[in-house]
Amino acid sequence: MTQHAAHGSSAGRRRFPAPRPQRYDKEKFLQANFRFLVSSVVDTRQFDSNADRMFDWDDVLLVDMASSTPIQCPISLESPPLCPQITPCGHVYSFGSIMQHLMTHGGA
Repeated sequence: MTQHAAHGSSAGRRRFPAPRPQRYDKEKFLQANFRFLVSSVVDTRQFDSNADRMFDWDDVLLVDMASSTPIQCPISLESPPLCPQITPCGHVYSFGSIMQHLMTHGGA
């Protein structure tokens, strides 16, 4: 039996190149996995035509994060974190822990 016959005929089938993996985009990751409450002064109509458009973080009032596992601060190990704060890259910390870390190790 030939190799061609062993795997079945591919005659008439078109081969399409595999799609290239997309570059990781943290803003799209955040938009897909979190819900945001933004200030009422923001004109949200600008987002109607482009769902991938990112808003200004200064306009975010609340971030809602759905998770199948309990959220835990990686610094204090509090679960759930006390007064949780989310960074633009999606990490969640307790407010006291992140402030203590910034005061101890510097940061802006």
